Amino acid sequence: MVSFNGTTVHHCLTTPCVGSSLFVTGSINIRNDSGVVTPAYKCFVDLIQIPNGDQFQFFENNWNLCSQDDLVDGPHVLTINVTTAGQEFLFDSIQYKPSPGAPLYDKVIKLNHMDPDIQYGAGWGPLGSTANMTGHTGSEVSLNFIGERLILYIKGNSNHLQGTLSNG
Repeated sequence: MVSFNGTTVHHCLTTPCVGSSLFVTGSINIRNDSGVVTPAYKCFVDLIQIPNGDQFQFFENNWNLCSQDDLVDGPHVLTINVTTAGQEFLFDSIQYKPSPGAPLYDKVIKLNHMDPDIQYGAGWGPLGSTANMTGHTGSEVSLNFIGERLILYIKGNSNHLQGTLSNG
């Protein structure tokens, strides 16, 4: 995952990635002046345009700007061309599925709630199609991993969150 800032001027972002899919997110905050949408952007992989995500009329973080799932596994170059009339275009992240055997020592690995390595105990269930949830005190979730850190992102009410991280 690569993270960037934003721009209020015409800008071209180019970054390498190695893998078979990618997903670009940003904070969407478009302005429509009589049919002229700003900021506007186009995403390219290896100089071939890929589809933009749906436009949204309200401010939203981590919005799908563009994505491509069926890339030939290997090295690629992602290019995002931004045109704006002063409305800020914000990059949140570029996530990609790395090639098998690719070095990951300095990378952030993101697992979603459907990852088979995450084991949910009794009391857990789906929260729509985007997350899992529990309302039961003492419910457990486990993940075995090799790495230096684990960061848990929680949406919603976390007033009663308790947890332990064990090295075992």
